[in-house]
Amino acid sequence: KGMGIRLLAVGVQGINGEFDCEYKTIFGSVPLILLPNHNRAVWRAIEAAGLPLDQGPRYELRLGLSAGYVAAIISELQVGSQPFVLHSHDFTGLYVAGNARHLLPRSAAGSAIKWIHDIHEYVQGYHIIHPTLQALGCRWEGHYYPTADTLTTVSGELSRRLKVHYNLPDIGIVYNCNKIAARHKYRGEPLRTKFGLGSEPVLVHSGSIRPGRGVDHLINALPAIPDAHLLLLTGKLSDYTEGLLDLAVSLGVRDRILVHPLLPYDEVASFIADADVGMITHENYGNADVSLPNKLFDYLLAELPVVCAGTTALAQLLVSWPVGQTF
Repeated sequence: KGMGIRLLAVGVQGINGEFDCEYKTIFGSVPLILLPNHNRAVWRAIEAAGLPLDQGPRYELRLGLSAGYVAAIISELQVGSQPFVLHSHDFTGLYVAGNARHLLPRSAAGSAIKWIHDIHEYVQGYHIIHPTLQALGCRWEGHYYPTADTLTTVSGELSRRLKVHYNLPDIGIVYNCNKIAARHKYRGEPLRTKFGLGSEPVLVHSGSIRPGRGVDHLINALPAIPDAHLLLLTGKLSDYTEGLLDLAVSLGVRDRILVHPLLPYDEVASFIADADVGMITHENYGNADVSLPNKLFDYLLAELPVVCAGTTALAQLLVSWPVGQTF
């Protein structure tokens, strides 16, 4: 905005949007195209052909279809000689953008594109995803990282490991942090008022809850902290999350667990500022070892001390910036 730059966002619909693109607007004026989600169609086609249903190949087929859509969208824009930046995210977006760029004719739109890829995960250490998807993700990295014009990632530790493993030049670092103004963005009912709390300590875990995030350890610890409440700021409750709440019932701590739906990304910090401690409990596996997750910066912006797993990147940060404790 204000710099002569036009933005277009592209994503994928939920599982029920199989056939037609969906068009929306985000951030007031930015057009958004949501591509069809061909996950079910790919599953049915593979099943009909009697082929294996491994998760990795299913992803690769579906992402390949998305790459075709993205290439067609760029061609329709008739980029020509105008500067054009393709900005992709995560290892699945890497496969989509890399293939879309390959599909474009080098003499026209393809030659004008500069590709920035934002690396979210350390796929070699992302052991909580299906092994066939992890194996393919590593192959995508090795093939496409050298072809991007610019790479960025989320921590210095992840940047160092990727440069060594793939023999890459410098990888920029962009932290998962919000603007300072987000500290005062939330205008709803305060946390303690909403849950009828007084001065009792409130621990907060913000973000998705799934195996490897260590929320089960946090619930198991609650009996030893008898006056504390635990706020889970998360999305739709999955079977896994419901299982954790059943665990809380068996431990006699369910009444001290507060569940709140996700908020807009720039309202989280001001909502959780009423809490006392921000928790990062992920287990010590390869990807977590290099992670500086979004929740860390939301906690800091909310001026909460952080209690976190002693994984490499977090432990290094707390040496330089003593804003909490590791366990």
